[in-house]
Amino acid sequence: MGKGGESAKRAADEGPINVYLHGKVVDVTRFIHKHPGGAKALRIFQNRDATEQFEMYHSPAAHKMLQAMQKEAPDAPADSGVATTEVGKDFAALTKHMHDLGYFKPDFFDETFKLALTIIPGIIGARLLHTGMPLLGAFLIGFSFYLSGWTSHDYLHHSVFKGTTKQLVHWNNAVGYLLGPLWQGYAVEWWRARHNTHHLVTNEDGNDPDIQTAPVFIYVRNNPKIAKALNAVQRWQQYYYVPTMAVLDLYWRFESVQYLAMRPFRKNIASWSLLAVHYAVLFYVFQVIMLCT
Repeated sequence: MGKGGESAKRAADEGPINVYLHGKVVDVTRFIHKHPGGAKALRIFQNRDATEQFEMYHSPAAHKMLQAMQKEAPDAPADSGVATTEVGKDFAALTKHMHDLGYFKPDFFDETFKLALTIIPGIIGARLLHTGMPLLGAFLIGFSFYLSGWTSHDYLHHSVFKGTTKQLVHWNNAVGYLLGPLWQGYAVEWWRARHNTHHLVTNEDGNDPDIQTAPVFIYVRNNPKIAKALNAVQRWQQYYYVPTMAVLDLYWRFESVQYLAMRPFRKNIASWSLLAVHYAVLFYVFQVIMLCT
């Protein structure tokens, strides 16, 4: 059976996947494995309202597709929407206010400064490796790697080049790939799988991958799903938090490569190629430091 058949069979075995969107119960069962944001995002919102999440992530083209899917959709339960709560209404008003003030519009000079602050220290650091200052050079390269994670974050969220054309999306992705796999050493595909889910269900126990860190860190107090012995760890984790976070980069690098290795190579050629260049440069930097110290 081909992959399409396997996906269809799996969807049938799961039963209908219904998501509440704009007051309608939308059946996304046939669409779940075609969803650009991944199947997990839709499964998380099985029989839940995802209107706010949809509005946050989707383009005008996606809105047109949703309208077609909603034509025969029944009404969702009256109390299913987050926007019906007082907190939901307050956040909707705050979001509109921020949009009206223009805070969601990118600032050209600010974005240019951030990009320069990300790349220039790395270039200077590479130069210092050959001028008798390898440790300072390595520090600047490390700073550049670190900052590239936050800068690529904005591009991969398509929040820098704004517009209605798909070409602008590609420009965002292009810079994101250069800063992610090439400059920092993380695969974009891995980052999206983790980070998009984090934004969908931020700090939601059991769904947000950024807080699924037990037994090392436990962010939910007295979690009934975790053994009491592990909950007791919470009283000590403030002492080893910083040292552990210092080596988190190594784990994320491993997890990033592992994520790619579990998926078809031909679909991730760009990330594999850029990661190869990144690690070749990183190996060279370590060689220079070892020879000069």
